Amino acid sequence: RALTALGEASRLRKARPEGDRSGLTRLMASPAEPVQVAALRLAGEWKDSSAFLNTIVTLAGAPGTPPAARTAAFGALRSLAGPGTQDALVKLAASGDASIRRQAAAGLAALDLGTAVPSLVALASGPMTEADALEFWRAVLPVKGAAKALAGALPGSGLDPGTARVGMRVAREGGRSDLDLVVALARGAG
Repeated sequence: RALTALGEASRLRKARPEGDRSGLTRLMASPAEPVQVAALRLAGEWKDSSAFLNTIVTLAGAPGTPPAARTAAFGALRSLAGPGTQDALVKLAASGDASIRRQAAAGLAALDLGTAVPSLVALASGPMTEADALEFWRAVLPVKGAAKALAGALPGSGLDPGTARVGMRVAREGGRSDLDLVVALARGAG
């Protein structure tokens, strides 16, 4: 509750504690997942990349990090957007774990779409479960200009039909009209 209250104070009133905030790093490594998630969200809210970046990157890329904590870590990285964040996301986007690659590429797209496009195309070309594809497309398409950049970069053939089908559905949902992307996905998936 305390971490959530600090996050709300920061978000609503721009109030942040003075002094050393490094104690939050210990809470990010907590064995209690709700504490870990709240600490990661607070670190993203405080936007202090010098104090928290290394810990957040480690948690985002660690194989044993619980899924909710990993999602919170990538959310914090998107919020930090400070020096070193983009480089860390580029390294994580080359990870051997598909879940880490998807979240890192989506985070990188939010910070620098041009750098993220090759990773996004590689992910969009490969097979994913429907749930993973939904998560991927819903994380990427809200980024301004992502649909247009992907439509221009997708190959003319060789896309996984299941991933493309989910991408087309997400491109049309919520009143979004990404017709160029829908056409590129349909063409690429045959």
